[in-house]
Amino acid sequence: MVKSMEITLEEQQSKLATVDAKANFGVRGWILILIGWMCFYMSASAVNDSLNVTIPLFKSLYGWSDGSISRIATYSGWVGALLTIPAAIVMQKKGTRFVLLCAEAIMCFCVLMLGFITDVFVYALNFIMITFAGNCIGQLAFGALTSHWFPRKKGAVMGWATVGCNLGSCTVVWLLAASFTLPSVHLYFVPYCLIPAVAFILTLLFIRDFPEEAGCYPDNDKHMTREMAKKIYEEGQAYVKTSPWTTRKILARKESWCIIFGLGVYQLCTMGIVSHIVPILTSRGFTGEQALIGMTAAGIFAIPCSIALGAVDSRFGTRKAAMILGAISLVMFSITAIPVQETAVVGALAGGLMMGCSNNLLVSMVTSIFGRFDFDRAIGVILPIYMVVGCSGVGLVGTVSDLYGITGTMILLAGLCVFSFVPLSVISEVCIGRSEFSQSE
Repeated sequence: MVKSMEITLEEQQSKLATVDAKANFGVRGWILILIGWMCFYMSASAVNDSLNVTIPLFKSLYGWSDGSISRIATYSGWVGALLTIPAAIVMQKKGTRFVLLCAEAIMCFCVLMLGFITDVFVYALNFIMITFAGNCIGQLAFGALTSHWFPRKKGAVMGWATVGCNLGSCTVVWLLAASFTLPSVHLYFVPYCLIPAVAFILTLLFIRDFPEEAGCYPDNDKHMTREMAKKIYEEGQAYVKTSPWTTRKILARKESWCIIFGLGVYQLCTMGIVSHIVPILTSRGFTGEQALIGMTAAGIFAIPCSIALGAVDSRFGTRKAAMILGAISLVMFSITAIPVQETAVVGALAGGLMMGCSNNLLVSMVTSIFGRFDFDRAIGVILPIYMVVGCSGVGLVGTVSDLYGITGTMILLAGLCVFSFVPLSVISEVCIGRSEFSQSE
């Protein structure tokens, strides 16, 4: 160890352990969050919310049926989940920034192509790529960058970044509706594709795989000297090349399955209830117009929820934040199960709560348990299974709603929240991967 360094590596890392959750992310940190807004905006809206206006558009232009487009969206979710596996492998070999740039470029191109495609089979292939890109720019690549740049403030960063999901729900229908007034169908999706294009430019100019590569510090903590930050980074890169965490070893750990089923259930509930906010409201006597306003209100409500849960995560830990979310959701779903008109409003707000908070937790929990330098390996194994669980939400909630109505659906969602407490109660946030290094290393 270099003698001129004033304090030891352990003492420097002890200082990092006390980093607070305040939003002092630094200029590049805020640029990263801005990129996160755009990435999560596209990952949520291009795959889900935009269908509210694109399905009627393609039906009127080409005569495609609602059912065929909806089935394409459903199957694309499963295929997109599987495609994250090779993307994660590429990320380990080529770097996180490389995968994010590729995914942003794919999203931009494929969204633009929506204005040129006239064949339903080509549309299906294009939508699979949109779904794949959405997975990569969200939890996979952006999640990895968050883990690298903010290993201790990851909850707060994700709380701010996933506001993009909520902004997408609030605005994408209005954005596309306005774009559809342009003089040619070829121009309809140009404004929309500018969002990933801007994200691409910002990523290219300002973001690197690790903050040390950009002259910054982990968690923007400037208590650390440049020399010490460089030393930790070099030790980390050497460790990554020989990390013992194989796919089999990751799947053999109970922590992985607790994450998948504990947090995956929240994603299932989110996809289920968000896709049914309008039916919940209309089934209790609200008009279609009122229901759409209710969905927009749920998206707005989700914004402060996302930021607040991120602060709770950073302050008290991801496990406690997840259990608080589950407890509040359990109460709200239970109230919505009461078959009167007023409780449907609570159901819509529950959708906003889940929409605003569920996307925060996966990246934060994986970082806590597998660490800054093993995150990329762990997320590539856990994310595809987690997504398969989450993608089941729309179909499961739709089936139960058809059979037992909204009351039965709310009882199901409340029961799933209770189930989530089991894996979350046994998981420990003790890091089993690597974030730090001892003086001897």
